[in-house]
Amino acid sequence: MVPAGSGRTVISVESYNREQQRAAKRVLARLAQLEKMESRRHRGKRQFERASFRSTAILRVPLDDEDEDAMSGESCTVWTRDLSRSGVSFICPFEIESKRVTLGFRLADQSIKWYPAEIVRQREIADERFWDYGIVFRSVNA
Repeated sequence: MVPAGSGRTVISVESYNREQQRAAKRVLARLAQLEKMESRRHRGKRQFERASFRSTAILRVPLDDEDEDAMSGESCTVWTRDLSRSGVSFICPFEIESKRVTLGFRLADQSIKWYPAEIVRQREIADERFWDYGIVFRSVNA
């Protein structure tokens, strides 16, 4: 698969085939279990406490590194895993080349709150063909 940010259309949660849907559930469960085991090791090291947040968010990936806010790039819906005041983690079935992305959360009134962010952690879940990302929010728009 061509990495996002290189001109290829990305895949949204709503477009996952059955195999990808099952794989996403397995990956989320496995990562939650891993996080539970590692949480003791990270306790006291993280600036803000994490909370489980299994939901969806809208990911925008810039077409190139020149696009600072990623708002003109490709977009898709991704599964989130957890979040804190400083960032969020999510999974998707493709590699993201850009370090800067924008993540949007749909509010109760159906508006979207956008958060410019930077990818600070990425790891491939090779046997499931998914990627796990950790991002830190750069700033918050009004």
